[in-house]
Amino acid sequence: MAGPAQNIPMVTAGPRLIIHDVSPGRLQSRNSLYNDHMKNLLPDRPGCILGIANALLAIAFTFASLLYVRPKDCNRVCGAPEGTACPAGACRIGEQRAGWPVPFVVDSPGGGSPTSGWGILGPEDPPVLMPMVLDVLIYSLLLWAGWCLVQGVRGHVLPLKLMAISLPLTALLAVFVWFFYFYFSMNS
Repeated sequence: MAGPAQNIPMVTAGPRLIIHDVSPGRLQSRNSLYNDHMKNLLPDRPGCILGIANALLAIAFTFASLLYVRPKDCNRVCGAPEGTACPAGACRIGEQRAGWPVPFVVDSPGGGSPTSGWGILGPEDPPVLMPMVLDVLIYSLLLWAGWCLVQGVRGHVLPLKLMAISLPLTALLAVFVWFFYFYFSMNS
């Protein structure tokens, strides 16, 4: 009677065919195969830090873009009929917008906005979700392009998977910030 088989490969049938080498010292569990696969999929610690920094800077640049307000000189609502020009310093409702490159805060008369705030932007004018997320993604892509350029000059390459993982997470963070704004603006 022979002893235990030491160099016979074992075949496991399932959703996919897996051949395990069951020789001593070479037996790999499914967990170790999964862990090896995840190590190749997920970025390392410096990559995670770079992704988080990218997301935070993109959101900060998006909020800094609120300083870009067009038209600038609105301080009251325009009462002139449609088709005629407004006097200096007056704007029609919904005309004043803030944010760049895509304006994401627009003057709106609804939602409990006081009539004295019509025609001008104020804290009662909420950000619009999709343009805000689009601005965050544009700034995130610009930051990634800058970091790739810097790394290229240094002779290093940033892995593309880092950007592919970071962009959707940055968009989710922007949506979270938008909900955070609405939660605290409604409860204050």
